[in-house]
Amino acid sequence: MARLAIVSTYNENCGNASYTHVLKTGFSEFVDVDVLPLDLFLLQRKGSAFTRAGDAHIRAMAATLRTYDYVNIQFEAGLFGRTVADVRRRIGWLIEAAPNLILTMHRVDVDSTSRWHAAWLAIRARSFKPWKRRAGSKRYVDLYRGIIEQVGREAKHKNAWIKVHTKRERRIITDIYQMPHCFDYPLAFLTPEERDAAWAQSDMASFHERNGFGPHDKIVGLFGYISEYKGIETAVQALLELPPEYKLVFFGSHHPQSIQAHSAVHPFIDKLIKLVDEVVSSVDARERGDSRVRAVGKPIESLDEAGRVMPVPATVSPPPRLSARVRFVGNLPDAEFIEALRLSDAVVLPYIEVGQSMSGVIVLGMEAGAKLVCANNHSFAETRRYFGDTFLGFDIGNYVELAQKVQHAAAQPERSTMREARDQAYARYNIAGSIKAQLDHFQHVAEKNPHV
Repeated sequence: MARLAIVSTYNENCGNASYTHVLKTGFSEFVDVDVLPLDLFLLQRKGSAFTRAGDAHIRAMAATLRTYDYVNIQFEAGLFGRTVADVRRRIGWLIEAAPNLILTMHRVDVDSTSRWHAAWLAIRARSFKPWKRRAGSKRYVDLYRGIIEQVGREAKHKNAWIKVHTKRERRIITDIYQMPHCFDYPLAFLTPEERDAAWAQSDMASFHERNGFGPHDKIVGLFGYISEYKGIETAVQALLELPPEYKLVFFGSHHPQSIQAHSAVHPFIDKLIKLVDEVVSSVDARERGDSRVRAVGKPIESLDEAGRVMPVPATVSPPPRLSARVRFVGNLPDAEFIEALRLSDAVVLPYIEVGQSMSGVIVLGMEAGAKLVCANNHSFAETRRYFGDTFLGFDIGNYVELAQKVQHAAAQPERSTMREARDQAYARYNIAGSIKAQLDHFQHVAEKNPHV
């Protein structure tokens, strides 16, 4: 039987590692599969000693790849090194060594800001930040271009392809970078049996008790790593517009790669805690009929008929802090993660636009029967091109609309989360179809494996 090597993280707290487990299971029906795990201990640390050790690790992996029939590299830049130069050098060795290659690119950027525009923004802002941001972005644009061009050169003398998860990224590679050896297929995770099991979950009482929620709590779930681009501030603001039984719950933590030495708290986590701790819910105050509360929930003075300030009566207590309605559950095993997606009253993805490829959370949420409410960014627009109207949308940053859509989702019967539309989408795009598409591009001979 043909042998396939998958180069990726594995058995790590990482989205790529979870996706690789799904791929290994799917491919194993047709070929012998080995995962060659990236050693993040060596690859993600600074210093000449770690650079040399990381290079040796990748060189040894490249030598091993030459013994396989097929190679799939799961490429995300941060997994291969701390500098662009390290990443480019190491991924280059692997691409060159793979005899029959599919390079899965989880992100592809194209230069969209000229030097002159960046300079103008810097002058207008009286800050070097726009210029530095453009320079940093340009380094990664050049990295992706170099990788794409190398695969194009390799494709002239061996079977080599790039796989992406959106039609937009395929067009960037084929139309902008002029490399035709590219195909797209959306992310996919659950087998039909796993999907049916997820949709069958309905024990809300047990889910609430196990996670410390009250029986009447409404769970608004945020899933995955806590990052700035995920628009968490919008979700916090939306919570102020919702009745007090609604709780904002984080199923996840900050990314392991964001851990900083000698830092008591990650800057964004610190910002988030302060936001949650300082904002007081005016909604709770309004529920008690207290009209002397500002939008941020702080008591204000009343005026008498003559316009004189009247003191706030001692019996008026400030409404509870928003932190009473926010929960941090942390990371969960895959089965519990899927259960939380399924049983949350609403799953919100308020992501801002940062050029992200397809989100794994939105696809897994659709497969698991989650009540999804997602920002109208380009990534989720690309998702609709495959899956259609299978989730609710709202304009980026519009926390009032988000609150309205959350209540709409929460009010829907448990099993009416666009089931028919999602069934149709799943029939078109699923993990079996993803495996089949990749085997076809590997030029896998189906006659040797009649199940394909």
